[in-house]
Amino acid sequence: MNRQIEDMHLQQKKLCAGLEVFLLQPRLNRIKYFGLFLFWITIIMSGAVVMHALSYFLLPGFLRTLVVLFILFGLVFSLINIIFLKIRRLHDFNYSGWWILVGIIPVIGALWFVAIFLIPGTTGTNRFGVQPKAASRSYSLMAIFLSIVLIFIMFIPSFMSARLG
Repeated sequence: MNRQIEDMHLQQKKLCAGLEVFLLQPRLNRIKYFGLFLFWITIIMSGAVVMHALSYFLLPGFLRTLVVLFILFGLVFSLINIIFLKIRRLHDFNYSGWWILVGIIPVIGALWFVAIFLIPGTTGTNRFGVQPKAASRSYSLMAIFLSIVLIFIMFIPSFMSARLG
């Protein structure tokens, strides 16, 4: 029975290896955090742009509802994954995941958000595990690419408004 559970966990890890979905371990270094964070933000922004585009195109009511529900599910899924990423990042500098709640405080939360990107992780082993390996070059390239993609995605709604309005 335990062997089946271990096999199931191994298959789940292989399935989600690249995106590291819903994981609280292992710790997450800055570059990998930044790359994965930008990935999920890109998904959220893309969903928002598609929902904005649907407001211009007249799809039948039922089809539009299905598409919006699907997009909303993706947005919630992405937001949950961002929370898990932040917790893993907090674990890297030996803070409990509850410190994520600092982000709720108005001005301090914004500063805390920036600090999560800048604070270096704990050297060696801490109470949340071993030090993560250095991020591969692919995460750095992904972060740069997704930064550029995000810039373009942010301008799509204004472009659509100018063209269609």
